[in-house]
Amino acid sequence: MADRAAEFFDELNGRGHDRRLRKIDGTLRFDLAQDGRPAHWIVEVRRGNVKAFRTSDPPPADCILHTTQAWFERFVTGEDDILAALLRADAVAEGNLQLMFVFRRLTANPAQAHDPRDLYQLRGKNR
Repeated sequence: MADRAAEFFDELNGRGHDRRLRKIDGTLRFDLAQDGRPAHWIVEVRRGNVKAFRTSDPPPADCILHTTQAWFERFVTGEDDILAALLRADAVAEGNLQLMFVFRRLTANPAQAHDPRDLYQLRGKNR
């Protein structure tokens, strides 16, 4: 079985500078439980530059998300949403939650999601 979480973090390192995060500066930690053991992933965002790595000695972070690896994989593929998971207690977050919602921009969009600008353009053409 592929480790979609590890693939996602590896892909983050290959993206380079992300202009959508140019005003963001912070560290996120993801504590992903699998088979009774946590895997700790760190994502550092420094003015659009993103670096992700796994560690066995988790440092403090501006925002920490505790969840299962299975749920996290649904999150990064767009199958589930962080806000819904927090409300259902599938995930627990602490610290600067604004960072988590900004991080959401780096994940896949749900399959049924549409850019609101596309809907506006369609509405204008149907008049």
